Amino acid sequence: MNNSLKTEESPIQTELPKIEFLHQLLPYDPSTKRAKALQTGLKEYQFLLNAALEAIHHFEMGDLERFDSLVGENACQIRAVMLALIASKKTVNVCHFRQRILKALVALKEYLEPKKIAALMLSLASLSEVIRNEKLIVSLTAEEIFLIQSFLLTESKVSPADSNIAVTIRNVTCPNKLKKISDVSSNFTTNLVKKMRKLLSLASVHFVRETAKVYHDLLTQKMVSDEFTNRHINCACIPMFWAYKSLLNRMLEEKIPVIIHAKVLKKEEGGQYSIAREISLYNGNDKTDQFIEMPASKIENDQPSIVLEGIILNETLTEEEWMRSMELYSVSDIILAAAADHRQYPDPELDQLINTLDNKEFQFYKNQAEQNGFSLKNPFRFFIQHVYTAKPKTLSFLHVSDLFKIA
Repeated sequence: MNNSLKTEESPIQTELPKIEFLHQLLPYDPSTKRAKALQTGLKEYQFLLNAALEAIHHFEMGDLERFDSLVGENACQIRAVMLALIASKKTVNVCHFRQRILKALVALKEYLEPKKIAALMLSLASLSEVIRNEKLIVSLTAEEIFLIQSFLLTESKVSPADSNIAVTIRNVTCPNKLKKISDVSSNFTTNLVKKMRKLLSLASVHFVRETAKVYHDLLTQKMVSDEFTNRHINCACIPMFWAYKSLLNRMLEEKIPVIIHAKVLKKEEGGQYSIAREISLYNGNDKTDQFIEMPASKIENDQPSIVLEGIILNETLTEEEWMRSMELYSVSDIILAAAADHRQYPDPELDQLINTLDNKEFQFYKNQAEQNGFSLKNPFRFFIQHVYTAKPKTLSFLHVSDLFKIA
């Protein structure tokens, strides 16, 4: 690989840390926290317990949009598929998860009583030693860790106001938003967000790599390997097109439904946009990759689904004309065209690495995106802005009309 294309933070470390306990999510080594720092550390551990409890609640209620994390490396689609699989396969035992957290919270309340905490501070016991007491330590599965991390990075996200309609969506992170969970310092929330972003980016890369191995696609395996991995704000990044190729295989095999939520934009004076109307399509992913018409009542409202949120810059096109035109393309074609058109890394300069490969499939879909209206430069048919997971019953835009498209 041409090292000149790497970021200044090279080399890239993509080894996924082994995390088995909640306290390992703390943004520091808990064995270093003693005396006065022990009390602060226990309150920060209490913050993690409270956050985990909130995450459990929203997951149990089916509020999957509360796990739409902002990591910052253009890989929302990876987390969307990961979450859809966790939710649909029911691999998280919610009751057991909640019981472990509540047990630790009750015990921690006793440890934070004045006499108890004073004795612990005088003993110079470390935060790590105190937590490892069997009443405080909380073991976690990989799926539970994913939910906690995703929840925290969603809670710290600031989305643009509805009045700021734009072709591209630019969310930002505000770590201080996490203080509503419990009283902790700004320094703690800032460092926690940094750690969660790094860990979640690594988990995303490893999920794609393991998926690519299952389908024996040697080129995709190479493209998501360390050779083509870069780093952005301390997050591991892999090329978007080949990550999507791997994800599509998994989505098709697992029959994950796909929902298109398209906002038709109207250009106003001064270069601003307004929403003229909204259109939705639904693909059940059980028989075909094409769109056909079907009553909305037959949508499985509780089925975790991938939502492709985007815009259409073609206000003269009627809804019926748009739907007929979308029938010409499969879900896979739409997604791969959008993936090829998108910058492959957060730093667009690194796309030079992909362009030098002269991969025919990549170039084909890139051309298709521009010619058929799926690109940023030419979004007249549908430009994907964001990808997330939700249950149809929670999506208000699905209940405006009685007719949608389903495959």
